[in-house]
Amino acid sequence: MKLGTIVEYICDKQIVCGVVLDESPKKLRLLTEGNREVSLAEKRLIGVSRESVDISGGRDRSLHQLAEVVSRREALQETIDVFEIWEFLNEDERWFDARTIAEMYFGDNPSEDQISAMGRAFFEDRIYFKFDTNRFYPRTAREADELSKRRKEEEKRERMLEAGGKWLRDVMETGGGSAPSVRDELIETLKSFYIFGKESPYYRLGRDLLDRAGFNSRDLIFDILVKSGVWTPNENLLLIEHDIPEAFSKEGLDETGRVCHDGGTPDYEIGPERVDLTGLSTLTIDGEGTLDYDDALSIEPDGDAFRVWVHVTDVAHFIPPGSVLDQEAMGRASSIYMADKKVPMLPPQISEQLCSLRFGEKKPALSLMMKVDRSGRVLEFDFLKSVICINRQLTYYDANIIYKEDKELASLYMLALEFCRQREITGALQLTLPELHISVDEEERVSINRINRESPSRTTVAEFMIMANWLAGRFLSQKRMPGIYRSQGEPRKRLLGEEGGTLLENWQQRRCIARVVISAEPDRHSGLGLDVYSSWTSPIRKYLDLVTQRQLKRAAGTNSSGYTKNEVSRIIQAVEDPMRRLMSAQRKRARYWLLRYLEQRKGEKIQGLVVEKRHERYMILLPDIMLETSLPTSCGADSMPGDTVFVVIENCSARLDTLSVSLSENRQKNRGHAR
Repeated sequence: MKLGTIVEYICDKQIVCGVVLDESPKKLRLLTEGNREVSLAEKRLIGVSRESVDISGGRDRSLHQLAEVVSRREALQETIDVFEIWEFLNEDERWFDARTIAEMYFGDNPSEDQISAMGRAFFEDRIYFKFDTNRFYPRTAREADELSKRRKEEEKRERMLEAGGKWLRDVMETGGGSAPSVRDELIETLKSFYIFGKESPYYRLGRDLLDRAGFNSRDLIFDILVKSGVWTPNENLLLIEHDIPEAFSKEGLDETGRVCHDGGTPDYEIGPERVDLTGLSTLTIDGEGTLDYDDALSIEPDGDAFRVWVHVTDVAHFIPPGSVLDQEAMGRASSIYMADKKVPMLPPQISEQLCSLRFGEKKPALSLMMKVDRSGRVLEFDFLKSVICINRQLTYYDANIIYKEDKELASLYMLALEFCRQREITGALQLTLPELHISVDEEERVSINRINRESPSRTTVAEFMIMANWLAGRFLSQKRMPGIYRSQGEPRKRLLGEEGGTLLENWQQRRCIARVVISAEPDRHSGLGLDVYSSWTSPIRKYLDLVTQRQLKRAAGTNSSGYTKNEVSRIIQAVEDPMRRLMSAQRKRARYWLLRYLEQRKGEKIQGLVVEKRHERYMILLPDIMLETSLPTSCGADSMPGDTVFVVIENCSARLDTLSVSLSENRQKNRGHAR
């Protein structure tokens, strides 16, 4: 090849222009437009010009001439419309070289600069023509369209990476920074990447954003979104992670408006199918702050026995099967209660107003009437549609204060205790593990209180709800109506005696109980000591209870919708996954707030109970908050299950879900730890 010949080749995805300085059998030595000397195989050239540079004038002169050549070619490249050429050639299925296309575009005998400009234009475009060294093949319209869309996405992605990376750095360094134009999309990308990690559809983009910002930890995203005001320091991410919807659909809200408008009148039709029970003294007992009241109690003497009513709000009266609200409720499966958030199964206009058994308001209900003797035995019972009116709305605390002087509450409590004793005789397991109430104030400070599950008011409500669900199961099975039954097999072993057992024994007993099974077939519930059990007392909060309520109304002979056995089985299967997800979210969020509580107590000494000794670790229960942690057996405790130990909170992170403790120097052993 003649020395001084102008050639072009590809390097780092760019066309480079050079001049031949020397030639050997296998290599060319070139001076490039960037003032570099390179050794290059001739086969790598994509263009060899008929023009040349006089290299005898020295290096600077050669570079100046090369620069002029490149400038002319780049200017010509800007004038070339690749799309116009493609429209002319796209049906011609063959390869074209740059010279041939230049002849078509510029006319006969194109200049070397025009030929090079054509090759450069096609090389940079790549959408409308395939490229092979120095040949070009027109793509089909479909291929070109797909590549065009891909190119736009790549350009958009690059803009996001550039703007997003800078914004991430600014937020971390200064706590602010001007928001990029792609902020909304950037935020959604970061949220998804942080919450779902490798499962996120934006995983690669999120990872590249961190790389562009110079960060290497995904955990930094949380801090960035907090600093930028997108999230709060205690943002509840579990609803997103577990795919639990908060908002109701527009169709659901529209239907809510119609239901509340049509059903918002204070009077309900009284007749053969709906009995007027507004004359009864009817009370609710619930937690402080409750708004969705779904059950109530009434009691009257009946000779030597009592007539007791369990009233449950008639949600089925307002929400028919298959309606939009019914479908949304089935998809949610249940209301969710967390310390910092409540997600209702039904819109608040229904759950807290229309269907809520509020003081002084007439409400339709499904009432269970029972004749119960003083030993807690049910002598007779029946289900009936009713209208009720609450004349006492009590909290658990209120009821505990007055129950001894209040004849109705005292009688209800007495019957509840007797029914509980009967269940114990038939094998019920009465676990006495403490229940916690976690509350978070406006400043997100955590407080934890133990709930006395054995208080008179809670015992009364719990036992009559159990009784009502037991009788519902019997009623449906006797009527041979398809139902939703909860059953439980015998525990692997029974550890509790008549006295109820220690905290350790209750903890161990809970691990031995069988899983509750929900099915369309009635069976024994060992844990409750009952031959059958079908829950229906919380139709505002639990979808399966709403389904059972419909079945009970049908079985009671009213003109109400019901389900076949196959339909019931399909419903049970449909709610299985959302129930699993919401229970996981509730459990994890409770643990989060317990760990947040412990974060406030780092360095403090707290009491623990050894509940298990494994090969290398002691499992320690912290009774004040009913949370499990562990200690290495090498800590020097020399403990056995049942021993009391004192531990120090060393490290705790609610967000990272980590807790580590150490053995306090002030230790104590006290086997047989009591409740």
